[in-house]
Amino acid sequence: MKLVTKTMVSIGCAAAISCVAFGCSSPENATQEQNEPAIASIDQKAAPSDIVVNESGFTTDEHGIVYFAAIVSNPNSNWAAERIEVTAISKDESGTIIGTQKQMVKLLFANGKTAVCGTAKNASAPASVDFQVSVPANAWTQTDVTQADFEKDIHINGINEINDGSIMTSFTGEAVNNSKIAYSVPAVNVVLRAEDGSIVTGYSGFVATEMPSGSVMPFSVDAFNVPAHASIEAYIDCGYPQQ
Repeated sequence: MKLVTKTMVSIGCAAAISCVAFGCSSPENATQEQNEPAIASIDQKAAPSDIVVNESGFTTDEHGIVYFAAIVSNPNSNWAAERIEVTAISKDESGTIIGTQKQMVKLLFANGKTAVCGTAKNASAPASVDFQVSVPANAWTQTDVTQADFEKDIHINGINEINDGSIMTSFTGEAVNNSKIAYSVPAVNVVLRAEDGSIVTGYSGFVATEMPSGSVMPFSVDAFNVPAHASIEAYIDCGYPQQ
């Protein structure tokens, strides 16, 4: 199916939106009627608000490697975004940039939030880490599908912390895909919080090369010398919808 949009819609976003909003059929059950375009009423004067960073935190290990986590949200009620680029900018005490690291959020629906976690190698420990967010002009799709709608089918089932007394900690759980389409390179972002609710740091890892339709896939995000924390959150980055 095809949605009428303000700007050009990439195949990936349109596939996910069609599956959530209208349901998906297998190729052998497709009919001529299902290939007809779905018509949506679009306000051509409306424009999406920017994706925003709500909160963030980072730690630095003895090798100068920064581990960071940021919560980003889509404040729009009728726009989905994909290929969201989040750049972590490490600065020293004088405000000089000493390192950057770009991470990608593949897909975020209306009224949604997710986490971006990663690492950035620097010559010295940064005094601060700032974040910038950008979305390509053609990566917005107008739709009434919300992140909550999407996560009914694509979500994480439980998150556990495992440590055997060594320097390595594993964060494990299951990635669930109850939708009717497959996703490639799905990932999990794990956010650690302190007792006061502030972000301590974060880690990321891939689930698998592909997350098939109807699958429940175990994952493990490994980290070393994990700092003290009071709670854990896990967010799934679904990856790229497959046709």
